[in-house]
Amino acid sequence: MRKARKRVLSTLLAAVLALGLMPSVAFADGGGNGAECEGGNDCTHVAAIGQDHYDTLKAAVENVTDGTQATIILLKDVEHGDGIIIGSDKNITIDFGGHTYTVTENLAGSSGTKNQCFQLLKDSNITLKNGAIVADNVGIKMMIQNYSNLTLENMTLDATEGTNSVDYVSSNNCGNVQITGSTSITAKEAGKALDVSYWPSAYPTGTQVAIDTTGTITGNIEIGLYGNGGSIVLPSKSILSVENVNLVGEITTLNSADGTYGTGLTDEAAEKVFAGKMTVTGGTFSSNVSAYVQPGMMQDSNGEIVINTETAVAKIGSVGYTTLTAAVAAAEDG
Repeated sequence: MRKARKRVLSTLLAAVLALGLMPSVAFADGGGNGAECEGGNDCTHVAAIGQDHYDTLKAAVENVTDGTQATIILLKDVEHGDGIIIGSDKNITIDFGGHTYTVTENLAGSSGTKNQCFQLLKDSNITLKNGAIVADNVGIKMMIQNYSNLTLENMTLDATEGTNSVDYVSSNNCGNVQITGSTSITAKEAGKALDVSYWPSAYPTGTQVAIDTTGTITGNIEIGLYGNGGSIVLPSKSILSVENVNLVGEITTLNSADGTYGTGLTDEAAEKVFAGKMTVTGGTFSSNVSAYVQPGMMQDSNGEIVINTETAVAKIGSVGYTTLTAAVAAAEDG
């Protein structure tokens, strides 16, 4: 009897040891809650955070519960994706890895306005890079609704792809926005590529958008003023700066003079508010942007922004300055 017990115990111990020696490979459950995966050709997951893989990009984003920096890798093209909401106080990079994420269902947005591919909330630092987003749902009106500190690096946002109702490709209501690398943004014929909003009653810090991309932005860039029932806190803290881009469109202004978001400003008064809030130091433009070109620079007959050799007294790289003081200040700012 004792020998029989010993054999049973030996068999159980061997089984436990065998399990302990097996490779640590698992697969994400149906809920996409993340599990360790070795990857490779057998991997069927969509997104990864380190070795933890997820069935959906949405599940990976929702797994990031605090402000610790997290990088999410998109592992494959997604043809039927959910809208993505990234909440406040997050620090997330989504590396699309050269893939395309197509939103078709469960759109992002606030209650009553779920009409977005991505909604990025304030006080978060978010980078979207190395891929493309497509809006393929007729209910989509914005590809990105942004309130965060956002970097778009080597991204393609094209509202002419897919079936949608996109008015604004990237709508920016708050935060610092960097458009870099080879990022390209394409609006529908009557739509806006992006906007730079100042709505101090809701977001008093304003929106600062810096564009330095070798890509093309097709569509207008709009800088807007939004008040609160006929008043607005001034001066505006929203700024557009363009160092490089191929813009096929215009830089326009919008004064929401009346109504719920009314500023109470006449168009003439609004133009004074806008003055100095748009600065262009480089790029090529299909429209006349000379009103926004930094002193020491000019727009030539080809639409390219170049140094004005008649007015510039100093330069840093390809940017001219009309005073040495201005050049020194620019150098000190980095």
